[in-house]
Amino acid sequence: MITEDVFLAEHISLHEKRIIKRLNKNSPYYSKLSKEAEIIQNLNFKGIPSLKDIEEDEEYTYLIEEYIPGATLTELMGYSVLAKGDIFNILNQICIIIRYLHKQSPPVYYLDLNPNNIIINADKEVYLIDYGAAMYGDECKENALQFGMRGFAAPEMEKGGKACEKSDIYSVGCLLYYMLTGKPYNGEKIKRLNAKGSLRLYNILKRCLLEDPAKRPGIERLISYLGKSSFKEKEDIVCNVKTIGLFGSTNGVGTTHIAILLADFIARKTGKKTAYVEFNDSGDCEKLKTVRKKISNNPELIPGVSESKYTELLNEGYEVFVIDFGSDAHESFSELLRCDVKCIIGILSDIKSEQFKICLDKISGFLRQDTWHFIFNLSEKEDAMHMELPKEIPMHFLSYERIRKLSEKTEQTFSKLIRRR
Repeated sequence: MITEDVFLAEHISLHEKRIIKRLNKNSPYYSKLSKEAEIIQNLNFKGIPSLKDIEEDEEYTYLIEEYIPGATLTELMGYSVLAKGDIFNILNQICIIIRYLHKQSPPVYYLDLNPNNIIINADKEVYLIDYGAAMYGDECKENALQFGMRGFAAPEMEKGGKACEKSDIYSVGCLLYYMLTGKPYNGEKIKRLNAKGSLRLYNILKRCLLEDPAKRPGIERLISYLGKSSFKEKEDIVCNVKTIGLFGSTNGVGTTHIAILLADFIARKTGKKTAYVEFNDSGDCEKLKTVRKKISNNPELIPGVSESKYTELLNEGYEVFVIDFGSDAHESFSELLRCDVKCIIGILSDIKSEQFKICLDKISGFLRQDTWHFIFNLSEKEDAMHMELPKEIPMHFLSYERIRKLSEKTEQTFSKLIRRR
């Protein structure tokens, strides 16, 4: 970044606003200002402010540039959290501008991609301003004087290495991280939580922020990632319910295990602050020490919750509750009925299936197809053929699953549970 003076002025005849950059000719950065003028006067692309004129006097040189109305990305982030659609839109436009720069002859590397240099106007059009750090590709050398904001500059630049086109790709990743989290990237390991649960954004982050420039995607491939899912992965997981209640048709059907798996799935895949609530006095949650170590703090496992404690939890900032009512939900049945999604857990062995039928008879008057699900643990679809079950209630069949190692089938089942029909 060049420390020039910047003024907003108005053209007297045309009544148009202009940006004027002024730098003393004795400044150590004067050659960079001259290079900026040389670069931008040869650029003609939407999203890049045009150079209107160059003036000088005995002491200063002045660059007179097009004025772009709007808010910087820094300012925009201060107003509100960006929606995923806005993030894709902004990132895609930035990448298209970077592609234009990289296709120049010789290629132009921008090298100072940060939220202060991005302006978004009222029509959500993106402009990349301030080319003071830009360099021609054939002029990039090791240990050269390079600019770039910490938290957005590529590691090869910060370590005195040679900047390249992949340095801009790294900065795109840093910018995406900033839009998702509101803070500069500090080199931490990328998690799904950082990407708001989006598979595409998560994979873009991982690829752009690779330490080795050679392993980062090129700009064309990055644009294809943004324009359509080149990863060939499933669509983003959506959770549009707040409370999911599970109760077992009898003891020993795996209600607690499934509830914790579901809570962990929601937290990892959507990034939402999730709580597993043990709304019973079984004490099973406290016994699962190995599982608790793997989960850390999201989801939070909350054992032995009473009705009054649950009411308090509803006001503590959790976005999703997975509530384990155990196998005796009679006392808390009214709370179960208030859940957005209600799941009955059973096993279709000879004895357990009979107990499932007994449980079903007791609650048959409350079943509604749009909020209830049957989950049969350690069971196959063929096991349900002999049972007379309400056909309008969705049925799901699970095999044994371990925490953080769910099968694709179970992930699909959980995705259906948390998406309101």
